[in-house]
This record gives sequence, C-alpha cells and structure tokens, in this order.
Amino acid sequence: MPITDASAKTGRKGRLVLKTDGLRSKTSALFDNLKEDRALRAEFIRDPAGAVTTRVLGRKLPGQQLSDANRVLFAMLANDRFRKWLDGYAVRKKGRKVSDQVFGQDFAKAVLKYGDSDLLLALLKHAADGFGIPGFPNAQQLVTGPDKSVATSPATPSTSDKSANSSQNFNNKQTGFQFGDGALVNPALFRAVTSQLITYAKTLKAQGKLADAARIIR
Repeated sequence: MPITDASAKTGRKGRLVLKTDGLRSKTSALFDNLKEDRALRAEFIRDPAGAVTTRVLGRKLPGQQLSDANRVLFAMLANDRFRKWLDGYAVRKKGRKVSDQVFGQDFAKAVLKYGDSDLLLALLKHAADGFGIPGFPNAQQLVTGPDKSVATSPATPSTSDKSANSSQNFNNKQTGFQFGDGALVNPALFRAVTSQLITYAKTLKAQGKLADAARIIR
C-alpha cells in the first residue's frame, strides 16, 4: 500500500500520506477489535489494505488502489522465498537504517532473484494503474510482523513464515511509529492474524486469482 510520511494530504493518483496523530491509538483499537469481532477479522484477512486505510488512517481509497495494494501484499505473502528474504533483511543490514535508494536497489534485486510471476504481475499492475512501484522511494507496504526491534528502511516490508517476526510495517521515519509495534499490538494476536493472512494468500495463489489481472482482490 503506497504511503508516504509526514502529513494527511493525498497526492498524485490518491497516494496516501501518513499523519501520525491518533495512529497509535487507532492501531491498538483495531487489533483490540480484531480479537473480539470475528466478522471484522474476516474482513481484515480478505481486505487488509481497506481495513487499515479506513480504520487506522481514516481514509477511503479508490477500489482499484485497494485491490492493487492487496494483490502486492498477498503476492509477497504467498511467495515463501521472497518472504524469507524480507524477514532476513534487517538482520543482513545489522539493524542499520538504509536509504530509500539502497532499499529500492535491494528490493529490485530480490524481486528478480526470488520473485515469481504473481509478484511481478502485482508490482507491474500497481505501477501501470498509477500507484507507483512498492518498495521504492515514498512507498511502504502493509506486510506483517510485530517482534523485531532493529530499524531498517522506512520503505521496508517484512514478514516471515515464523508468524511475522517484524515491526517494520507502517514504520514512519519521522516518528518511529510502527504498525506492528509490540507495545500497541499483542504479539501473539498479531502472529495469529499474520498466519491467517499467509494462508489466505496461498489460497488465492493456488486458485490462480493473483495471476488474474482483471480480478479485484478485496
């Protein structure tokens, strides 16, 4: 889900810009609700981009943008090799912050090395529809994870098959706000939700839905 940091304005093609006011409390509230509300949890698993932008960021994005963001997310989650690369990125950088440019280069190399046709399609469609290329400057993704403490690029999505051991999601480089911050979200709950997201992503992949560019993913 392409987002930039610093304010609440929307830019070209409706690109969402983060505003930090209330993000912490809204994130905490969302996961409190996910724990108790089965219908909301099902909605979150099916449409994570829509649930987060609406309930945490307080915005309603165009349907195509939500679909494209979900497709990128699920394509990453369904690819075991790429997900492993994401999860190990912070460790390989030894906790050092990296620039958008460096991360963009690393991300591109990883896509070429570990990406599959579904991931490539998702990234190209996201760009072709005017929403940029996730993983490059001014782009972040909701991917997963609450437990890592090291800081990486503000654009780094991170996840793992070990129930998402990362807190880089929605990491705002000005405030340090992290979507999966263990202080805001119960790590066990976040891991459980992540496991469901990965399972659903693999189901979409097995059914050929990620490979169908005309299909709405939400």
